[in-house]
Amino acid sequence: SYATGNVTGGNYAGGLVGQADKTSTNSYATGNITGTGEFTGGLTGWGSYITGSYATGSVTGAGQYTGGLVGNASQTITNSYATGSVTSTGEGTGGLAGWASSIISSYATGNVTGTSYTGGLAGQFGANIENCYATRSVTGTSKTGGLAGAASGAITNSYATGNIIGTSTIGGLAGTVSQTLTNSYATGNVTGQGYNVGGLAGYTNSSVENCYATGNVIGGDGEGANTGGLIGHAKGDVIDCFSTGNVTGYGTYTGGLLGKLNKTSGTAELDYVFSSGKVTGDSAAGTLIGGIVNTTDESSFATINITNTTTRLGENIIGGTFKNVDGTYIEIEYDMSSWLENIEAVKLDTTLQVGINSGSDSQISVDVGLNINLAVSNLASDSAYTSITNFLNQLSQ
Repeated sequence: SYATGNVTGGNYAGGLVGQADKTSTNSYATGNITGTGEFTGGLTGWGSYITGSYATGSVTGAGQYTGGLVGNASQTITNSYATGSVTSTGEGTGGLAGWASSIISSYATGNVTGTSYTGGLAGQFGANIENCYATRSVTGTSKTGGLAGAASGAITNSYATGNIIGTSTIGGLAGTVSQTLTNSYATGNVTGQGYNVGGLAGYTNSSVENCYATGNVIGGDGEGANTGGLIGHAKGDVIDCFSTGNVTGYGTYTGGLLGKLNKTSGTAELDYVFSSGKVTGDSAAGTLIGGIVNTTDESSFATINITNTTTRLGENIIGGTFKNVDGTYIEIEYDMSSWLENIEAVKLDTTLQVGINSGSDSQISVDVGLNINLAVSNLASDSAYTSITNFLNQLSQ
């Protein structure tokens, strides 16, 4: 079935049908849609399963959940697409769906403008996104991403290429991701005015593997701004990932790969990762990580394993701020630029034990084993060796 006319309505406005409780298959709509209430979509305002369907008109909404294909899809969207621009003044705006359960093998190619929970493909989704992409610019406020604004499920084999503008918790692919993020990438520039801003994701609460970001990233200011070339604020493993864009942060924790790594218990692994962009930060800035922070109670600690890592040369590797449970800071300097002037490559093989030590006045225990492999044309002087030795001795005390 199909429809070609323009539609203007209140709640449940759709190009083909306002509300569809059963499966929509091989359907399309080409008209422009305007909704003044909740649930506005290019094909249907509220849908269930949608497969093999598309919409090509522009969609304008004023309430919650506006999408290029569907405002709210309670079930899975498969093999479907939307090409029109999507604009809404309400929460939950997406190039394909304002909210969806799962989205598989689908795409959106229209520009998206919304408020909170805004994404190039979906504003929010509850289960998984697999084999999907979005290609145009996305502008929102909090929880804004090139593919998804907020992902409660996993993202796999997906990408986004548009530039992103938002406030807090924004990313080139996703604003926030609660489950795993795998085999995915983002290439757009990301500009945020608040906290948790990343080239791939603003905030991740699980592992990230085989992913990359290439766009430049600009973050906000203030305490805990968390700006990263790949992830603004990471709380899980990062494996086989890289970032290449320049990163600029105006607050604490600015990193070429991660703005802040915040693991308060267990172990976090960073393995086969690299960052190559220039990093500029006002406070706690590093070419790899802006800061590693433990803010949990006195009974917990986190182990951070960083292996097989390459980062930009001649600058801070880790911003080096560790936080006590009482909110005070312990500064650990990672500034090697004055010691090594002709570095061609820096690789880290390190384990940081960050946690509470009741026998320490600082309340923080840091056990470090650092192996730094350098390919250098020459060292400026023998004092470089002495400086490195003193540096490592200070960390192990």
